[in-house]
Amino acid sequence: MINHTNVSRRRFLAGAAAAGVAASLAATGSSLATATPRNAAPGAGALEEFLDLPLTGVAEGVTRGGVHPRLPYDLGRLEALVSQARARGLAPKRYAALLYQLRLVQCTKESGIDLATWDPGTTLARCKPNMIKSYNYYRNFQLRHDELQWAGMGGLVGADFGSGIEDLELGKFIYELPGIAQLSRTIISNVGLRYGIAAQKALPSGLRAVATHADKITPNYLGWFVRKVLVMQKAIYQDMMTQHLTYVRTGLTGIREMHAAEIIDDRTMTAWEDVASGDSSRIARGNADLLRREQEYCVGTLWDQCRGYKNGVGEALTYMTTLAGSPSVAGVPALREFRPVKFTTDVAGAGKTEVQLGIPSWDWSIFSERWTFVTSELLPRYTYQAKHDRAALNRQLTTPYEQLWNQSRPLYNIPRILASTVNATKVKPAG
Repeated sequence: MINHTNVSRRRFLAGAAAAGVAASLAATGSSLATATPRNAAPGAGALEEFLDLPLTGVAEGVTRGGVHPRLPYDLGRLEALVSQARARGLAPKRYAALLYQLRLVQCTKESGIDLATWDPGTTLARCKPNMIKSYNYYRNFQLRHDELQWAGMGGLVGADFGSGIEDLELGKFIYELPGIAQLSRTIISNVGLRYGIAAQKALPSGLRAVATHADKITPNYLGWFVRKVLVMQKAIYQDMMTQHLTYVRTGLTGIREMHAAEIIDDRTMTAWEDVASGDSSRIARGNADLLRREQEYCVGTLWDQCRGYKNGVGEALTYMTTLAGSPSVAGVPALREFRPVKFTTDVAGAGKTEVQLGIPSWDWSIFSERWTFVTSELLPRYTYQAKHDRAALNRQLTTPYEQLWNQSRPLYNIPRILASTVNATKVKPAG
């Protein structure tokens, strides 16, 4: 399942890690080692049926239900099976799918989500209740545990993410706002006429994709794109919330079991050690590494698939999400305001001239560009607020989620989007 950065080291340590986890459980009497319940379902001891099940990557494996179609959803039965595997001293890698399913069932029960019917292959309207429950669950981890900063940030940004996709699914930016493709063509044409072909070539490929493809997007294309984004949302929940729940319930002992099972990699194990350290600088670093896992491992391939869809259609959609996106973290600029299009050109009668357009030069779906925004704007500003203005952060974390969601919808913020685009457009003498 994991794209490991240190596979050889992992294999060498796997036996020792498994033994260490087993010894820790035995020594501490941890709640991980839950006894088989008296009312366990018949056949609860049939452990072999569920051993050595494969864990697929998130880009391919996140569909309706849990982590593998053969696994049960009954919490008592899962607890009994995992306890059996531990009692027999099995290597966690052998019962990795069972362990993962157990944690996911625990998470979804706490969130109020029916895991068996959670299907990102439907529509946002059907998935929206689960999204809101997910992001509320994220926020609660931050409210109760100061060190879990990733969860608070994810809970806030989730409203921006989900509400933008809701408007996209409704087709507002394609069918009901007149002429977005024509507007893009006009921008490209005017830049060429005023500043020359070289300046025109400085415009981002996303803008050209919108100009070429936005008026060709069909409901089927849009539905595919939205479903792919819904897979991302579930993938993040499935990966990150199982880790957060494990940490809160069992501390690093449970996280080490996930590591020995190869559910998480070495870097993520180190991140959790940093989060649990009590040292503010290490906590910040650990949360940054969790954020990188989310953006690179959980959704990196999925965003690439979105951008590459239908020879330009996908890029038009990912660029429009960048144009409209505006994170709800204090002080963080809208995506369109970060690295706007800039170029220097010779203008007749004016000489060297610097031109800035109120549109982004980058695309959120490209990991390297997304990570630059995250590390220079989103992450440091959230970390600062969590440390220096916790009262204001808590107000956001306790705001009813429907309110946060609707405040973030691009459809309700068209004047602000247009104003920021106009205000960011500047022409001045070079230097």
